[in-house]
Amino acid sequence: MGVGAVLAASCLSNDDPYSAGFAIIKPAGGVSLLYANNVADSVVLFSYGNWKISNYGGYSNSWVTLPVTTGDGERFYGFRCEMTQNTTGESRSALFRIDDTSHPGDANSAFGFWQYATRGDGSLGSAADVKSIMGSDGSKIDIAYDVLHRPTSLWMDKDGVALCRLALTYNDRDSMMNVTENDRELRSYYLNDYQPVVLRSTTDTVMYSTLYYNYIPISTNIAFNYEHRRADSKLNTCVRYLFPDGGATLSPDSLHNADTLSYFKGQQLVRKLGFEYAQKDNRRQSVDVNQLLLGVEECDPYLLLSLYRYCRNTSIVSRARGSKDDISVEAELNSDQSVSRLTVANGKETIVYTFEY
Repeated sequence: MGVGAVLAASCLSNDDPYSAGFAIIKPAGGVSLLYANNVADSVVLFSYGNWKISNYGGYSNSWVTLPVTTGDGERFYGFRCEMTQNTTGESRSALFRIDDTSHPGDANSAFGFWQYATRGDGSLGSAADVKSIMGSDGSKIDIAYDVLHRPTSLWMDKDGVALCRLALTYNDRDSMMNVTENDRELRSYYLNDYQPVVLRSTTDTVMYSTLYYNYIPISTNIAFNYEHRRADSKLNTCVRYLFPDGGATLSPDSLHNADTLSYFKGQQLVRKLGFEYAQKDNRRQSVDVNQLLLGVEECDPYLLLSLYRYCRNTSIVSRARGSKDDISVEAELNSDQSVSRLTVANGKETIVYTFEY
């Protein structure tokens, strides 16, 4: 039988009738898709006969721990399994075989786990956590994380004046995220990527939105909006992402770079930039360094932390071309390819950002 095989009936003889087979309820479809910073999942199964689980041929499965590997027939089993975070830089898989031990060889099935190379925020599982960013313009950003590399706080200052204060908490039992932004409380549920679906408060909504052409929705892999809507419509901000002709693949481990970004405040287009990218990976550190191109005053903290990972272009920008001035960017890297210094030259102003890990 294949992965996630359903129940089947068999009969040895009229003297020894039996039913053999398995129902693997979870992982759904027999395979669970996990991010690099997922460390637990669950298995739910039913077997007609007594059973045992072993490694499928050719799979070591060393990164997954199953607390239960044998069981009795005619019973449902559900248990939590644990796995290590994926820091290999590559996706990986584990596959298990389950056999009916009451009648060896007559019934078997399989289930498995696929773990992406990237965390839910789009950074590689081996990416270093940025603890602080110091700007030569007097800016400073401090960030804290939990053991799953999820951000728990961000402080952004300029010349000693607070620009933004974020505090983030995660309730993994209910899959709910709470964000305190200055004096506002926002909330969203999340899936196993730990990304907010839609962050909402009584006054704010932070979300992706779909673009339409002649009332027809445009596919997200071609263009989409990232929006921060506020009660005062004049304070609304929007960044429109446009990918090159043919669109981009937005699957977790894919490489994708937007061709053009348009920035709106209220309903007004305030800036449009076209991008060139360096051969440098923007997934090697926890934050999206491209968000610093316009200075901390214009830096969206949600995007800097990659809480909306589709907005994280996977390469570091080398040049942004606007209608007035071009912005040039030079990234100096550490030995692990994370960013050490980022130099941003915008017109007559040059800012050097220094990263600490």
